Amino acid sequence: MLAVIILFTAGFFVGLLAKRWLKSTKPIDRLVTIAIWLLLFILGVGVGGNKLVMGNLHTLGLWALIIAVGSIAGSIAVVALVERYIFKKGDE
Repeated sequence: MLAVIILFTAGFFVGLLAKRWLKSTKPIDRLVTIAIWLLLFILGVGVGGNKLVMGNLHTLGLWALIIAVGSIAGSIAVVALVERYIFKKGDE
C-alpha cells in the first residue's frame, strides 16, 4: 500500500510540473487513456486465466450485480435527500 501512495504522490508532482512545462495536457490525457485501456486488458487476461474466478463466475457475478444495484440505489437516495434538504429550490 505504501508503494501505491508513493507512486501516486510522485505522479501527482510530475503532473504539476508537466502542467507548467507543456502548453497543452492533451499528450498526458492520451497517455492516461492508453494506460487505462492497457490495465483493463491486463485485468481481463488475469481474470480469464484464473480458474477459481472462472469456476465461481456465476456466484461472483450475482454478488457483483447486487453490489452494483445497491450502490446505484444508495447514490440515488443520497442525491435525492441532498437535493430535498440542502438545495431547496425557491422555498426561501
